[in-house]
Amino acid sequence: MPSRRFVILLAILALGVADAALKAFAIATLPDEQTALSGVEGQSVLAFALHRNPGIAFDIPIPLTIVLPITAVICVAFAYIAYKHHLDNKPQSLAAVAAVIGALGNGLDRLINGFTTDYIILFQTSAINLSDVLILLGIVGVLWYDKNIPSTARY
Repeated sequence: MPSRRFVILLAILALGVADAALKAFAIATLPDEQTALSGVEGQSVLAFALHRNPGIAFDIPIPLTIVLPITAVICVAFAYIAYKHHLDNKPQSLAAVAAVIGALGNGLDRLINGFTTDYIILFQTSAINLSDVLILLGIVGVLWYDKNIPSTARY
C-alpha cells in the first residue's frame, strides 16, 4: 500500500499535468475573457475563459527577461527547501514540491507562449489556473510547517 506522502506527491504531479492540459485546452477552445463575460449580468462567481496574463500576479506587466530568471530562482529555492526537509519535515517538503511544480508550470507556459494562460475567472475580476493554486498552497504549507516558527505562532 502506497504511503500517504506518495499519494500526496502523485496528486501534486497530477494537478501539474492537468494544469498543462487545461492551458492547452483553454488556448485552443475557450473564448477570451471579454467575450465570455460580456452580457453576463450580476456577479458571476465562476467562469471558464482564456485570459492571457502578460506579466505576474494581477497582470503586473513585467518583461519575460525579468520574470523567467525570478521564476528559476523561486524554483531553486523551493527545491532546496523540499530537499533539505524531505526526512525531518515531510509536510513542509511536500508543500515546497507543490510550489515548484506550480512555478514550473507557469514558467514553462511563459517561455512557450510568452504569457501565462489563466482559465478560471473568479468574480469576473480574478483569473487563475491550477499552477497558481499549487504555488499558493505550497507557500502557505512551507510557512505553516516551518519549524522555526514557534508553535503558538502557527495558529
